[in-house]
Amino acid sequence: MSSPEPATEVVYDFMEILQAELIARGLSYNAVVVRTGSDVELPSATGDDLRLTDRQAILVQSGVEVTGTDQGTYGVNLTLPIGGEGGPPVTLSRGWVSADASIAGRQLRFVCTHLERGSVAPVQMAQGAELLQRVTEAPVPVILLGDFNSAADGSTTDTYGTLVAGGLVDAWSQTRQDVGYTCCLPDEPFSASELNRRIDLVFFHEPVGASQTTITRTSRAVVIGADPGHRTDLGLWPSDHAGVAVTLGVDATSNWMAARR
Repeated sequence: MSSPEPATEVVYDFMEILQAELIARGLSYNAVVVRTGSDVELPSATGDDLRLTDRQAILVQSGVEVTGTDQGTYGVNLTLPIGGEGGPPVTLSRGWVSADASIAGRQLRFVCTHLERGSVAPVQMAQGAELLQRVTEAPVPVILLGDFNSAADGSTTDTYGTLVAGGLVDAWSQTRQDVGYTCCLPDEPFSASELNRRIDLVFFHEPVGASQTTITRTSRAVVIGADPGHRTDLGLWPSDHAGVAVTLGVDATSNWMAARR
């Protein structure tokens, strides 16, 4: 029987794991905004409850001036029954986090999100439309990154095309002509990559009527974590997705900043 008490013993805290790895490499990053999304607990075959808490965060290098943060949940989210039709409903809470920072004397806004999967396209597209409005109405330049679950080649949902048509610039496409697939990597040990679509993306947007362009160009964009040499000693991939690292120019003085998904 499932315990009536919430499961509180943390087995894996990926925020702690990531920050420990950064510290081990002599790097100092602080989580300036953390949003808790879906928090689901279910009984297991052993009688113990299993709990998964989904979070989004923005980590900022020490020394960067952060002038404000925000977070929110999309107005449309997917609700589904656990265990099939008639089961208790669970809502997958998707949303976004943002941080305003001063980079090279310029004010920028960083936004991170995770949209619903493509198999429920109407939900995902509603989230994308809400996100697009928020980004394009921002009074400062915005760098937007995340798992959009919408393939850049248009083969899954229309969300990617809507974002680009709405004025967002795909940083990868500025400097790369190759496919840049990021999804997905299997969870079996020593398995081959199964990357076949690009859904982990970095966009940027300048506000309409800006007196001076801030984000000028993409100088570098690479997929990371997809080489077989990146697998652990047990043969596991670091994640089910590859990552994306992008370097963007801030202004005409050739100051640069990096964005990673």
